[in-house]
Amino acid sequence: MSFVVRPHKRVFGSIEESADDLVTDAWVARTKDSLREQVDDRGDDLGRRLAASLVVGEGFSWSRAIESVPWTEGDLLVVGSGSLAAAARLFLGSGASKIVRSAPVPVLLVPAKDTSVA
Repeated sequence: MSFVVRPHKRVFGSIEESADDLVTDAWVARTKDSLREQVDDRGDDLGRRLAASLVVGEGFSWSRAIESVPWTEGDLLVVGSGSLAAAARLFLGSGASKIVRSAPVPVLLVPAKDTSVA
């Protein structure tokens, strides 16, 4: 699962309004393809089921993007620590913090991977 916050339409601006939609739509397509590729590489039934259930929530705010996902009872949102976190520590960037605050389901925060352990 991933989320995209679409830019608000500008009243005045120098860029064609549809350009924002084209960029966002291309990002959503690339993100879905990348996620599918990562889980499908497993080559097993779990990978195929995960690839078929990928979702990108979209909205004009983080809360709207999160609300656009068809959550069901028993769902759990797992959020990984940002890349700036020290090993075995948590660091949430601004986007992840907004996702966690807006989540309608329980959230599991996963600390950064400790790469010093062999």
